[in-house]
Amino acid sequence: MKSNILCVGIVSFMSLWVHVSAGEYPRTVRVHLGGSSSQNEFDWSDSGGSKAKVASPGSDVGLQFLHQIPSAPSLSAGVDLNYAKLSWEENQRVFPNVLNRSRFESTTLMAVLKWSKPEGTFRPFLFGTVGVHSTSFFLEIKPEEGMVWSDTSTSEPRDIVDGRGSSLAAGFGGGVDVYLSPRIFFGVELRATYLANANYGVTGFGESKDFTDAKGDLSFANLLLCVGTRF
Repeated sequence: MKSNILCVGIVSFMSLWVHVSAGEYPRTVRVHLGGSSSQNEFDWSDSGGSKAKVASPGSDVGLQFLHQIPSAPSLSAGVDLNYAKLSWEENQRVFPNVLNRSRFESTTLMAVLKWSKPEGTFRPFLFGTVGVHSTSFFLEIKPEEGMVWSDTSTSEPRDIVDGRGSSLAAGFGGGVDVYLSPRIFFGVELRATYLANANYGVTGFGESKDFTDAKGDLSFANLLLCVGTRF
């Protein structure tokens, strides 16, 4: 419920902002692409396991729309849409007699407030974001080498967690843009994103193995290359 209200608020905020300032001050559209990494661990002790890192580094892509604030040329406000796909963290021994692997992928939609140097070739910037996330989390297990599942005598991976959860999100970042002309630029950016607590859902097989839930907060960091235009 909180996520839905905040999402409506972000859209309403942007609609009002464009209505007030469109056609008078510079707008910016920037696309970013790069890598993502998470140091998060989930504690599976309630399900007979131990702590485990949730994912390995992966990819990230996103789009940002900004509108300059008329009374403060160094400040811009807008919307940031981002998709991060972390890779499998493989071959962990968290549970007895099995190997497990896990990963997550997340889409965030956030309002952004950004400070940047308004003029010059090199323009450093800082920004903060708040919004919502929709995140999928995956956890698989398979028997260790030489062992099989008791019900089928096979050794294929089986899903313990395969679900999507949503909640609030927040982040911050900074970097520098290099202007090739008054309207065209490229840049580099470092950002961090926090994904508030969500429940990702346990499969039927997971429930048969005494998994009761899979919930927690997550976070990831990105190193990104950006290109954009002002108009």
